[in-house]
Amino acid sequence: MKLFCMITSLLLLLSNRSFSQVQLVESIENSCDLTKDAASLRTRISNITHRADTSTIEVAFREACGQAFTGAIHFQKDTLYLYYDTTNVEVFCLCCYSILYKVTGFEEGKHHIKFKGKDIPITDQAYIETLIKRDTLEDGTPRLIRTVDGMIHLEVLFLKDKKIIRHFSANGRLTEERIKEQ
Repeated sequence: MKLFCMITSLLLLLSNRSFSQVQLVESIENSCDLTKDAASLRTRISNITHRADTSTIEVAFREACGQAFTGAIHFQKDTLYLYYDTTNVEVFCLCCYSILYKVTGFEEGKHHIKFKGKDIPITDQAYIETLIKRDTLEDGTPRLIRTVDGMIHLEVLFLKDKKIIRHFSANGRLTEERIKEQ
């Protein structure tokens, strides 16, 4: 009877465990990209692809310049934890990096992903839309300036009965101006 209870308990315990064989096959670091605005970069999953039994997950992030990274994973319950090991050759600047994690046994939609222990969005929007400045012009007009993709992209002037919306190109030139009645 004791043996029967032990076997039953063991079977119940094993039936509640996930036997997923999630494994890191390879990690590929992309070197420092100084052409991007690291201060506004959104840490994110920028791409996920699936081929046969291998998923490739690209994570974009910012870190101090002059470092080398080796991707690593840990899988627990239904969550894939992505992280990296790094050298400690820090320079006093920020740089944009990405790591490709090639993983087998991962099922998108069934498993969750965390990066360095935190939830991470899946998006192709590289930069956080950041409020830079909210001020008032000399004539008393309230103004809002926002950035998208790390560049000044939008200026909104709030007048009594309308808004003037100005869009700028990456080089700072005015590309569009609209007046919207309120």
